[in-house]
Amino acid sequence: MRFLFFLALIGAYVYLAPYLVTKRLLDATKAYDGALIAEYVDFESVRASIRPQLEHYLDKDMPRNLQELVLYMIKSEYRHEAMKVSEMIDLAVTSDALVAFMERMKEANDEPNARVPQQLLGDIDAHWSGVGKFMITITYRRSVRFILEPKNFVFWRLTKVILPIQRYPTRI
Repeated sequence: MRFLFFLALIGAYVYLAPYLVTKRLLDATKAYDGALIAEYVDFESVRASIRPQLEHYLDKDMPRNLQELVLYMIKSEYRHEAMKVSEMIDLAVTSDALVAFMERMKEANDEPNARVPQQLLGDIDAHWSGVGKFMITITYRRSVRFILEPKNFVFWRLTKVILPIQRYPTRI
């Protein structure tokens, strides 16, 4: 009898753990707590999931006028040094960058006449998308999908981000 109870407890944990992590991530986002969010993100995996999406989009699908605008922004920001997309992602997708971004969002939202939307999150859908994969879809103008996967079979981490870039094959 105890064995069945223990087995049911493990099954409940396996099923409910990603929902609990999702709730913690959403609460931390609403509180602009970048440090707490960073605890649930596997940054190396997220960088690896974003890199091919942006490289594909920038290399092939971007209209010429936007590409020129992006190149101008990169050159002016980094003192006319050409940077690869992967180097930009390595700089931008880090725990320090996330914490700084969330702090700036909080400051901007606290300012009078703030133009930052009061609601960071739009419509949220969270569900299992396969064995060991849990998907969170946040729709605020466009849909961004986040994939949670277990690390070491116990701890759930955000491992993939699928950006709302049109014309990119979104494989999970």
